[in-house]
Amino acid sequence: RARGRGGVRSFDMKPGRSVLLLAAAALILPDPASGFGGVSVGRLLPNGAHLRSPAPAKAHSRLPPRVPLPPVKSSRRAALRMSLASDITFYNTLTRDKQPFEPIQQGKVSMYTCGPTVYDFAHIGNFRAFLTYDLIKRWLLYCGFEVDHVCNLTDVDDKIIQRMKRDKISLKDLTNRYADAFLSDLALLNVVPAGKYPRATDHIDDMVVMIQGLVDKGNAYESNGSYYFDVESFPNYGNLARLDFDNMKDGAGEGG
Repeated sequence: RARGRGGVRSFDMKPGRSVLLLAAAALILPDPASGFGGVSVGRLLPNGAHLRSPAPAKAHSRLPPRVPLPPVKSSRRAALRMSLASDITFYNTLTRDKQPFEPIQQGKVSMYTCGPTVYDFAHIGNFRAFLTYDLIKRWLLYCGFEVDHVCNLTDVDDKIIQRMKRDKISLKDLTNRYADAFLSDLALLNVVPAGKYPRATDHIDDMVVMIQGLVDKGNAYESNGSYYFDVESFPNYGNLARLDFDNMKDGAGEGG
């Protein structure tokens, strides 16, 4: 089945703003509301292996010294942050252009990001995405927004079931091991934690109700024990990815 894909692709500010400062802040700020601080660094290998070291007793000697924020009055700082917030633009996948960010609720942002499938260690490529989320969230927090961040953990799928059979381990033991490793690595990278990390297995009943609702409305169907979204029932399906259904072969992805 063809699947569309969309969402945030890029983050930008008007010319003259310091993107380098933003990037530096994302790596070294221990708290988004504080001044510059030290870095906690973990080492990840390309194949996902981990070089774990005991927690350092002293600060890393090679780290840059702490640089305090410029002394400005709180009122001026608040005005500056609001000005920076008004400059935020996001790439709109549907319209293929950048648009000013306007929160649905003034001063608050709801942020949902896709987390890992916890059947193995996350690798350095995975963490590129998580650092991008962290960069955006830190800037929103710095600009004064209240951010409600939710990041899901996929703890049941075919890969997890295969790994359970291979290692002769329970679902809970397997997924807890790699979920804990993922959260530990986020801490090593100094990523600001999400407010919630819901797991798929905690919401199976919710999924069943949602899927049954789609079936009842004619938007989904069952085939060989699995349920699929009926793309023909949704006229705008594929708009985000700009899919060309006329040149697509039905069922070509089955078993792939």
